[in-house]
Amino acid sequence: MHRRASVRDVRIVQHVEASSRTMEGHAIFATVEALCSFGARWMGAQAVDRVKGFVSQEMAAIGLSLGRQKFRFRNYLLEEARLRVLDAAGAARELVCEPVACSRPVRTPLEAVLEAPPAAATPGAVPPAPRHGTVHCLRGRDLQACYARACAQGAAAAILATDLPGHAIRCVACSPDGGQGLIPAVSISGHDALALFQQLGHSQPLRAVLDVRGGMREAAAENLLFALPGAIQPPALILARYDSFWNGVHAMDGAAGLALLLHLARELSWEAAWEGWRETLFCAAGAQTLGRFGEMACRDALFRAGRAPGFVLELGALGGREGALEVAVSPAMASLCSRLQETAAASGVAVEAWRILPPDDPAVLLWKNIPYLRLADSHGDPLRHTPLDVPSRLSQDGLARAARLGREFTRLLCDTETTPF
Repeated sequence: MHRRASVRDVRIVQHVEASSRTMEGHAIFATVEALCSFGARWMGAQAVDRVKGFVSQEMAAIGLSLGRQKFRFRNYLLEEARLRVLDAAGAARELVCEPVACSRPVRTPLEAVLEAPPAAATPGAVPPAPRHGTVHCLRGRDLQACYARACAQGAAAAILATDLPGHAIRCVACSPDGGQGLIPAVSISGHDALALFQQLGHSQPLRAVLDVRGGMREAAAENLLFALPGAIQPPALILARYDSFWNGVHAMDGAAGLALLLHLARELSWEAAWEGWRETLFCAAGAQTLGRFGEMACRDALFRAGRAPGFVLELGALGGREGALEVAVSPAMASLCSRLQETAAASGVAVEAWRILPPDDPAVLLWKNIPYLRLADSHGDPLRHTPLDVPSRLSQDGLARAARLGREFTRLLCDTETTPF
């Protein structure tokens, strides 16, 4: 004789099925695509509002209340960015470019000899020094390092390009903290950079004309904070940015962090009886492009209210096929590394890299003694890799792995019996 399924049994089955769908890679990928559909290359106010509206609607559907935290910060505002290349006969060709945020603006167009700083002839050797006062064209994965090298070599200006093939342009700030750069700079595609290198390699004299106008201005932004009504002391702060880098509302992998925030909140909402869920605070942080301004505003508000979180989990750029999943922890979280590794192994999630952040890491400086944990793709430096704009380069399996890991880490760290802080 078969026992008739009770209402409780049916609810358990529904929970398991819905939970499974929530954490599947294709479901998270669909959310990533939705977030990326709201804006073109430059983030406009309307696109930002659509992103925030989408996030608010998703969080409201699982019963979380919204708090808007407004703050002011110093932002880079572009006025104009143009690049022309002149050959020996004076014929001009205009290249598509984007500004390097926070680079020094010019009052009038800057014209100078264009050169590609020579590489060393043998590994370990020191390459010949480029000429001072020229425009340096540099190509690489970490464009902030390229910009710093051009400044150190006495360049009058810099043209930066990603080392990936194709016409995609990597848009960056010249420094990770939003500080003013020393020289003007623009970013071009790897395709256009190779064409310039070929011309320069054939000893064709070229001149570059840059016109970069913009500057730092005080601007307004806001964080979106979500929690169950009545939550008092958050043992967990889970955050992701809703403005990623400089190429549109989101690069694909940048949006993955925000998509995971939504899916993790939905997954944890099924555990209504769990104390950790009832007190968890979710933050969609704004103004994160030129620095951790949104994160800083969130921290300051919690500290002023005497509500410092027990730990912080940041969901960074995730899901890239070329990246390896990395778990980075602050020194205040280092004592729990073995427990985190055991949890990852028990959940069947492979983590390719584990790292303890140095004391001068921006996140460590920001949160000080608050234990901090970051899930992100590892590309050498996870904060400065080339963002992904092509859906086929985003791994659904990678998204699902990161989601499972975020869920298990949150459960572990919210357990007051195992959390030592």
